[in-house]
Amino acid sequence: MVEAYTRTMRRYAVFAGRASPSVFWTFALVQAAILLAALLLAFVVHYALAIFSTVYIVGTLIPTLAAITRRLHDIGKSIGWLLIGVGVASLALVIAFAHFVFGDMALGIALYDEGRMDDFPEGIVKDYIRDTLLQAGLLSFGIGAVMAVIGGTLAIRLVALLGQPGDPGENKYGPAP
Repeated sequence: MVEAYTRTMRRYAVFAGRASPSVFWTFALVQAAILLAALLLAFVVHYALAIFSTVYIVGTLIPTLAAITRRLHDIGKSIGWLLIGVGVASLALVIAFAHFVFGDMALGIALYDEGRMDDFPEGIVKDYIRDTLLQAGLLSFGIGAVMAVIGGTLAIRLVALLGQPGDPGENKYGPAP
C-alpha cells in the first residue's frame, strides 16, 4: 500500500503514461486516509490545525491530477475528461462563493433584516432595492444549484471512468502498466 503511494508521489508531475487501477485506487485510498486523519486532528485538537489538511491538499494537488490523468490514459481517455470536471468544479466553487457573499447577504437584507431598509424612504426606491436584492440572491442560488448538479454528475462520471479496467496491451498513451 505504501509502495503504491510512494511510487505515485515519485512521479509527482508526470502526466504521460498509464496507471493501473490497483496503483491508482491504492494511492486514492492513502490520500483519503491522510486527509481524514488531518481533518480529525483539527476537529479533536483545535480547528487551527485544519491548516495541515489545506497544506496537504495543495501540496498533493499536482500528483493527484497526474495520477488521475495516467489512469484516464490507461482506459484510452484524454486529459480532457479531467479538465472538464476541474473546470466545472472550479466554476461551481466561484458561484457558491459569490452566492455565499452576495446572495445570502441579499436574501438576508431582503427577507430577514427589514431594519436596514428603514433608512430608505417608503416607495418605489425601497421596493426596487428589496426586489433587486431578492432577485440577485435567488439567481445566484439557482445558478449555484445547477452548477452543483452538473459538477456532481461529472464527478460521478469521472469516478465511473476511473473504475473501468485498463486497455489490454499498448494504446496511444503507451504500454500497459
